[in-house]
Formats: sequence, C-alpha cells, structure tokens
Amino acid sequence: MVFSPSLSSSTSRGNLTGLVMCENKTVTGINSNLMGRNDQSALNHWLTDSKWSTKKLDKARKAMILEFLQARRLKRGALVVNDTISHKTGKHMEGVNIHYDHAEGRYVLGHQLVTSGPCYRRSQPPIGLRAIQEG
Repeated sequence: MVFSPSLSSSTSRGNLTGLVMCENKTVTGINSNLMGRNDQSALNHWLTDSKWSTKKLDKARKAMILEFLQARRLKRGALVVNDTISHKTGKHMEGVNIHYDHAEGRYVLGHQLVTSGPCYRRSQPPIGLRAIQEG
C-alpha cells in the first residue's frame, strides 16, 4: 500500500492529480486546481505530514509505465533525456544554484531538473527525475 489507511483514497487521487496537472507547482497553485478545494493548509498537511512511501509510489508509477509500454508491444522508440532549468531570483532558496543554460547561452540562477523516459509516438511517460545541485 502506497498511502496509509488514514488517507482517503479520493483525497490522495485528487491531490496527486492536482500536483501532476497544474502548471503552478505551489501549494496555492495545486489547491486552486482541485475540485471542491479545501483550505490550502489541508493540502500542505497532506504533502508534508502524511505517512506515505515515496519508494512504493515510485515503484507503482514505474509498474504503470511498464504496463503501458507492454500493452503496446513496442518495437521501436527512443529514450529521451531532458534537462530543464527553472529560473529563480532568490539565492537563499533550497537547492538553487548557478547553472549553464544552453538555451540562453549564459549562466543563470535556478533549479536544474533532468528527466528521462521512453518516447513512442506521442507518449512520453517520465521514468527518472533528478535535481542537479552542482552548477
């Protein structure tokens, strides 16, 4: 079980959907995209204090991706590795560092994320995600 029995499955599903689907990945941004939204402190509590296993969640996510790929009996595809920098302005934010932004041709302050996953036609489920701390 990924989530503890004390967490309502509809609450967990809604919160995860809000996290994945919204563009603004802040508690306020996620909460504003939830149907029947509660006070944002409820979402903050769910994210920070709930007993859930990130390892089990990641294992379940990867099993779903494998099932997706096997169902399509893929013979061709590609592994996509993408680095993205989320530009920031505050030097005291956790994980912020100076990174070379190849799209802008200069060094910028921000979070650098590297994602990887299989690509087949229009489907590209992410398998890996890593934050790069070094600039």
